[in-house]
Amino acid sequence: MARRIFEPLRPEQLRFRCEPQSIPAEHTGELDPIHRPLGQARAVEAIEFAVSMRRDGFNLFVVGESGAGKHGLVRGIFEAAAAKAPTPPDWCYVHDFEDPRTPRALSLPAGRGKQLASDMKRLVEDLEAAIPSAFESDEYRSRVREIEAQLEEHQASVFKETQERAEARGIAMLQMPNGVVFAPIQDSQVIGPDEFEKLADDRKKEIEVAIKELQADLRTKLRQAPKWAQDAREQLRNLEREVTHSVVESTLEALLSKWCDLPDVCAYLDRVQKDVVENAGDFRKKDEKGPGDGRGGERYRVNVIVDRAGLSGAPVQYEDLPRVDRLVGRIEHRAHLGNLVSDFTLIKPGALHQANGGYLIIDLRKVLVEPGAWSVLKRSLFAHQVRIEGLGVMLGLSTSQTMDPEPIPLDVKVAVVGDRFLYYLLAHYDSEVADLFKVVADFEDDVPRTEGSTTELARLIAGVSATTGSPPLDRSAIARLIEHAARQSGDAHRLSTNVRDLSDLVQEAAYFARRRECPTIEAPDVEQALAAWIRRHDRIRDRSKQLILEETLRIETAGSTVGQVNALSVISVGGFLFGRPSRVTATARVGSKGIMDIEREVELGGPLHSKGVLIVSNFFATRFGKKVPLAFSASLVFEQSYGGIEGDSASMAELCALISSIAEIPILQSFAMTGSVDQQGRAQAIGGVNEKIEGFFDLCESRGLDGTHGVLIPATNVRNLMVKAEIARACESGKFKILPISTVDDAIEILTGVEAGARDDEGRYPKDSVNGRLVKSLEELSKVGAAFQRSVERELARQREES
Repeated sequence: MARRIFEPLRPEQLRFRCEPQSIPAEHTGELDPIHRPLGQARAVEAIEFAVSMRRDGFNLFVVGESGAGKHGLVRGIFEAAAAKAPTPPDWCYVHDFEDPRTPRALSLPAGRGKQLASDMKRLVEDLEAAIPSAFESDEYRSRVREIEAQLEEHQASVFKETQERAEARGIAMLQMPNGVVFAPIQDSQVIGPDEFEKLADDRKKEIEVAIKELQADLRTKLRQAPKWAQDAREQLRNLEREVTHSVVESTLEALLSKWCDLPDVCAYLDRVQKDVVENAGDFRKKDEKGPGDGRGGERYRVNVIVDRAGLSGAPVQYEDLPRVDRLVGRIEHRAHLGNLVSDFTLIKPGALHQANGGYLIIDLRKVLVEPGAWSVLKRSLFAHQVRIEGLGVMLGLSTSQTMDPEPIPLDVKVAVVGDRFLYYLLAHYDSEVADLFKVVADFEDDVPRTEGSTTELARLIAGVSATTGSPPLDRSAIARLIEHAARQSGDAHRLSTNVRDLSDLVQEAAYFARRRECPTIEAPDVEQALAAWIRRHDRIRDRSKQLILEETLRIETAGSTVGQVNALSVISVGGFLFGRPSRVTATARVGSKGIMDIEREVELGGPLHSKGVLIVSNFFATRFGKKVPLAFSASLVFEQSYGGIEGDSASMAELCALISSIAEIPILQSFAMTGSVDQQGRAQAIGGVNEKIEGFFDLCESRGLDGTHGVLIPATNVRNLMVKAEIARACESGKFKILPISTVDDAIEILTGVEAGARDDEGRYPKDSVNGRLVKSLEELSKVGAAFQRSVERELARQREES
């Protein structure tokens, strides 16, 4: 059987080329620009469905790769819906006259919150002027004097009546510094103690009895004096209320008429009127109040926390820093006399207040890293209200919250934007996600490359150019960007939807166009921007290649070696992917331990790599162990690998190295290969195929291409090819080749130059084929192992006989 001929891929199979003539315009200025991400019909449907569903729990999770334009698309759809929605009300906090610790929330039609605040400010100013004036009026002072005179007259009448009774009984009532004193009189003169002793006993006794009766009567009457004073004070208070009520009533009359359409405001104004009447003294002594004590006019202010003045439609709010206080608001404090005090005027709103009645957009990663933010967001959505609460109080770490404002009813549509991995983790571990976020908008990472999607991408490029203020792009630049989008997708038949990368590349190309003083961006500008980006990121790649060229890292690209294959891997450094060849070696010997994965033994191999080696072992056992017992030991290793190894994309290379080692057939080192293998020996697709090919090509080019170099890839990866133009040109000139393989037999035949061999009707391989020589080597290893085992058994038997 002759060795098969394997045709390398043609240049047109290696990369998709977008012809500039296919662009339906000379430059982006002639295209109708679009600003929405490419090909997101599924996501748009989900977002619009969530917007239309005004039901509990139909909030939105928007997931996809970073840079896909998720935030912009969500905001655009939200803003379009918000423009048609009614404008939600203003929200204010006012003083609660029954419990100052629980400020009350007031809802007012959009734009009227500031009007009420202005009216209340003017009301306080009017009251601060009118109330003191009313208490300084002649009428008020006259009525105060009347009350005071009545009290004095009442007291004087008691003393006068007592004095008259005393004089009628021959006793004088004297006003002394320490009180009232009664003394006997004779001949209209107060007599002293000596004269009193000269009186007859009957007269003295009569006088003593009279004095005691007068004293007792006076004490009885004077016990009513506090009540008289209390009555006078009550009359003064009633007078104060009457005067204040008159002032407040006349001042509030216009306000009550203005706000009569809002019952809650009217009820609040009624409470204000009653409180001013009860506390009129606060306006008479306004200089005595301090910050935070709620005295005087401060407590009649209106704190407008949400002002919809000038807003048409519903609000769309994006919270860039979703801390607890920025979501549900906070209560600030100020210093007064060495203490921190607060009142309702220091309540500040959060994003949920601002977005109430509309839409709120939050970044998933940001809300998860802020302590308590995710919990407080869920609690607000479940309760349909916004309760202002400090993080310390919420976590039970503090009890120092001085106020508990009335919660505000919440009606908001929330979109949480993030990557899929975080969403899947959260949905798995937090069961409440399914209750609160019933809609998921999953963004496409790429879209099929069709004439329609290519045209749409060209229009998107026009939109990016307009948005970023870049010069227009000509046909060649647009075509090159479309090619780059195919490369970014990892599939020549698809286009990447990453808007951010596209925007960055347009701006970087614009920089080089301006440097050339060119009015348009052309393909060379795009090429230069791509090269400059790689140049900024490829220090590690260059250093890695230099180590290989210096032979510090040993990679052979010429000659042939038994049991050694150039495998290809992809390394990611800060978002920059590059391919690098690795030397995979295999050794085989007599034994019975089978295939040992050295990477796994030293715990450098990951689970996927170990899985690949186990598949290789099972392939060997299945193909070659049905008729011949496998009695050998072998080892596989990535030479000069000092870090972890993960993935199964080198399992085909490991299998070929193992076959070469056992069959003792050398492998061409001018080839590298990539691909995983299944238990039937079929090649399977892998990721990063373009970077892997380019990594080996760059090394071979540095050493000099001679037409023998090439890369083997799984046939199923051909559709993913989008290699750089230099490789396509090298393949066209015959200096390099890329060969697709479907099975391990394809690979080993190309690598060794020896026919792989197929079983005949009797199940035997051709003797000179790779598989035939492999079977022969396995049989020899088995015979040597069996002979050695028999000699060991004979020696053990002899030792037993001698003992």
